[in-house]
Amino acid sequence: MLSTKVIKEKIKDPYYHISFLAFLTALGVILNLTELFIPRPLPWIKFGFANIISLFLIIVAEIKDVFCVLFLRIILSSIFAGKLFGPGFILSISGGTLSTFVMIIVYKSLNKIFSLIGISILGAITHNLGQLLAAYFLFLKEKNIFYILPLLLIPAFITGFINGLILQKIIK
Repeated sequence: MLSTKVIKEKIKDPYYHISFLAFLTALGVILNLTELFIPRPLPWIKFGFANIISLFLIIVAEIKDVFCVLFLRIILSSIFAGKLFGPGFILSISGGTLSTFVMIIVYKSLNKIFSLIGISILGAITHNLGQLLAAYFLFLKEKNIFYILPLLLIPAFITGFINGLILQKIIK
């Protein structure tokens, strides 16, 4: 188990801080790329294990660190997957940014109401919503795209629950 109090204290050291963020970025890239090899029932459904890192950073780091790791993780993962600046990259940035904003707001203002599992579920749902909005405004301009939202909500709930549970078990 990781103690968030200890990490918050250690992260004040600039050497530990940069090393910690680099480690979490690398771990996020590994988790993201590993998911490419996990069979999926539908092509757009992923577990989003790398989002565990975003939620963890929301708890222990500053907001700028959360977004720095998020953007670096997405950029590096896209480079290694050979999809930099493609539609998947743009959808990933869109979903990741929206879900991270939502998780930050909920964690900072409503953490007495929402557990880490609840925040993770909200993050998964808003990640999908962000991707759909980006697909609509940037690529398709078809309102029919929103008909797949119900198909995305159930897996988002399940993966958000699993990721929140994993993080809850990791930290104390």
